[in-house]
Amino acid sequence: MISKFKPTLESSKYEGLITIFAIILTVEYSSEIYDLWDIFLGLLVIYIGIFKYWDEAKKKKDNFYYILTTNLIGLGILNFINSIISFGEKYSCLGDNINFGIFIVISLILYMIISIEKHTDNSNTPKN
Repeated sequence: MISKFKPTLESSKYEGLITIFAIILTVEYSSEIYDLWDIFLGLLVIYIGIFKYWDEAKKKKDNFYYILTTNLIGLGILNFINSIISFGEKYSCLGDNINFGIFIVISLILYMIISIEKHTDNSNTPKN
């Protein structure tokens, strides 16, 4: 089961995704108050994740790359939603735990979507 999610590409292929994910995570959770920058960052991460990494993930056909891509988009969606709901308010430890649970659910849903699209793309390719 774990070998299914083992990275199969060379490490340089993951660097961009991991760097963006780590930077956004650091920026988002370094302060305790959501503001307009958090809304902007959430939208930017969603845009980059969908229009750059989503198609790349389907082309690479690597489960670890799928996980990183869906986590990046999930983080952007959660950040955007939290920024609107909690604008200008401090969040608590319980709020962080709830947010993490929502993040996992969003990422899993996105992973299932990209897996379905991968299988759909494979069935439409001509066989030699």
